[in-house]
Amino acid sequence: MRRVRLVTTKEAAPTAAAALQRAGVLDVESGTAPEGEDRAAVERERAAVVDLIAAIDAALAYVPREERVRLAEDVDADLMRGVSEIEKETRQLCDGLSAMHRRLEKLKEAESEARILHTVDGALSERMDLRADAFSFSGKVICSGILVLPGESFAAADSRLREISLVVEPVELDGETAVFFFCLRPQWRHVEALLSDGGRLLRAARGDGNGPLPDRPEERLRELRRERDELLARLREETAAHLEHLVLLREALIAEDDRLGLLHAALATDHAVLVEGWAPGHSLAAAEEALRAEVTPLHVESRPPREGDEPPTKLRNPSALRPFEVIVNLFATPRYHEWDPTPLVAYFFAFFFGIMLGDAVYGVLLFLLARFLLPKLAEDPDTEGFRMFRRVITVCAVCAVAVGVLTGTYLGDVPAHFFGMEGIALSEGLHAVYMNPMVFIVASLVVGIVHVNLGHLLMLLRGFRERKAHAVLGRSGVFLIQLAGIPLILVMLDVAWFQPAETTRMILFAALLAGVLAVVLASLMEKGLFLGSILWVFDLSGILGDIMSYARLAGVGLATFFLAHSFNMMATLIAEMLPAGFVRLTLGTLVMLVILVFGHVLNLLLSSITCFVHSLRLCFVEFLFKFYEGGGRPYAPFRLRRREVVPVRAGGGAFG
Repeated sequence: MRRVRLVTTKEAAPTAAAALQRAGVLDVESGTAPEGEDRAAVERERAAVVDLIAAIDAALAYVPREERVRLAEDVDADLMRGVSEIEKETRQLCDGLSAMHRRLEKLKEAESEARILHTVDGALSERMDLRADAFSFSGKVICSGILVLPGESFAAADSRLREISLVVEPVELDGETAVFFFCLRPQWRHVEALLSDGGRLLRAARGDGNGPLPDRPEERLRELRRERDELLARLREETAAHLEHLVLLREALIAEDDRLGLLHAALATDHAVLVEGWAPGHSLAAAEEALRAEVTPLHVESRPPREGDEPPTKLRNPSALRPFEVIVNLFATPRYHEWDPTPLVAYFFAFFFGIMLGDAVYGVLLFLLARFLLPKLAEDPDTEGFRMFRRVITVCAVCAVAVGVLTGTYLGDVPAHFFGMEGIALSEGLHAVYMNPMVFIVASLVVGIVHVNLGHLLMLLRGFRERKAHAVLGRSGVFLIQLAGIPLILVMLDVAWFQPAETTRMILFAALLAGVLAVVLASLMEKGLFLGSILWVFDLSGILGDIMSYARLAGVGLATFFLAHSFNMMATLIAEMLPAGFVRLTLGTLVMLVILVFGHVLNLLLSSITCFVHSLRLCFVEFLFKFYEGGGRPYAPFRLRRREVVPVRAGGGAFG
């Protein structure tokens, strides 16, 4: 998400609102008259525009001859582009040219100094026998150099320079005087003081700026001139190749500067409107382009979230998991920087629902109800929320079908009870678990251990990330209690296959005490001395209570199956109570069908509601409360709502 601020004139505000509505990306937070801060923002953007124009002007300065650039007729879109889009393109285009410009300026400076050196060398060769490297020498006792002074400054500096130097040889240049001098090392600081009068020391006439001075300055001068001419030719060639593009960018920047100028004038007289909000970064560029095509003038400023900001949350989940965002939002919307638990909630919610309903025919019927009946019960079945809810029910129904097929459960035991079809489960192992209440309960508790500890693990990771010592200590204690406590429970139950040695038992007991101590300390750290000394008891008892809560998976699953089984038995018994023969065949069959339809429909409705509620409870109370905080605000952009179907109330009038 990016914080977006849009400023336009009051006259353009209705157009801007319509454009914003069509763009459909801005989650609007406020719309007020702008203050001085906004004027400063526009001024900063204008300064950026001026800098970009100057960069292009610097590039265009090397066009070799006068050109008449004809822009394409359909350049309106280019002229409406904003600074943020143009800046990157302009910088990318001008950076290469600017590097060549800088190199050219250095070559010109080096050529100028080489020319001076050549002139001085030629003038002094008649008077003095000097090596070229004597023009720039720095030793422990003696230093030498060439000091270039403006003509008007030389008269004042000449006497001072002769006082501190052993040798002073001036050479007249065009408007300047170059002075070759020798001085003692301690006097060098006095020479440097003369630079404040506009003088400069000639030190750059070296081969590459670092090597020794050439024996023949004229050769260096010719080399610099050749390199300069080659670079200038390349620069002009590159500029000509991008001439039309540079001109187009410059025109777009001038147009943007005109729009900002008008907007700045409106701000100065408070004739402007400011709208602020949040928009996804990936959608912002396209939306800005669309807005600029419709609204003029328009200033758009965006920035990433700062510390203390609370942007709205736009969840991004695969399409198969997206419906379960409804479930998470029932608990709380994730904060912008918070991890989205939707994937885990989706998997576990559907899994729990499938286990508890666990009937293939019930799953198919629930799928059909969600597809055809639920839309008729809703006022507006085309709302996003209802569509997502219906998809949640559909996914859960598919899971129930899968469990029913694996366990061989079709309307309870209809295949076995009425048709003698035994052993039709795709998985005999799962069928055995499903049909044995104790095994089913134990399996449910194992699922609970995994689910609950996953929540504790996520809280432990969050504690490390947020540096919450009490969370890390408390969750570590919870894991230690379970790792030591579960084996000790098996020992207490005298399980034959688990009988550890006495030393192992003592180690487990010590680990259990350490875990309890960690939970107590974490409670004191988090809740304070008074509450912490009391509530740690509930932290310990909650471990067992949370896990035992998952026995509802077996309870609801068995209740669904045995209630269906009971209706099957009831239908058979009542039919068999009728006199044998035609009456039992006709009336008994009718009574049986009525009981079966009524009973199974009732069981389907009650079980579906129960499965949904208990899946919510397991995901909310036993899982999300362990690590998830929420409290965010869902991303709700200001947009034009487009609906394919508009529901109409009886008697007329649209709604929704």
